[in-house]
Amino acid sequence: MNKIRNRMGQETLQSCMKISTEGPSELDEDTVNEVIDLMLNDDRKSLNQKIPLGLATKEELLKQIKVELNMLDTCQLKIYQEMKENDTEYISIEILTILSNRINDMYNCMFLLFPVERTSLSEYIKFCYKNVSQQNTN
Repeated sequence: MNKIRNRMGQETLQSCMKISTEGPSELDEDTVNEVIDLMLNDDRKSLNQKIPLGLATKEELLKQIKVELNMLDTCQLKIYQEMKENDTEYISIEILTILSNRINDMYNCMFLLFPVERTSLSEYIKFCYKNVSQQNTN
């Protein structure tokens, strides 16, 4: 708990506790997003530490890939909405490249560490196809 307290402000920690006891309905969106960001970063760091030690499980990699894919989809949607609302043809999409590279790296690690399953390979091919085709259109 001290480690968490040191990384979060007192207000955020109190909000975290409130989320766990009362639910997020009474909290402002910024506080909830800050807590989610901290949790995502912790999960990423933990997985990045486990992979070179051979301690990461396939389930952990699949779970993190799913989280990153959801984040990528959300970012893509927000970028396209922003482009449409502002009637602009160009918005920096560097975040999409960063997320895509991260997802690609996690798939590569999973394929190196564990037997390749048809389902995972098929999902990876779809991911690559979708991202290559989108990058070519931007």
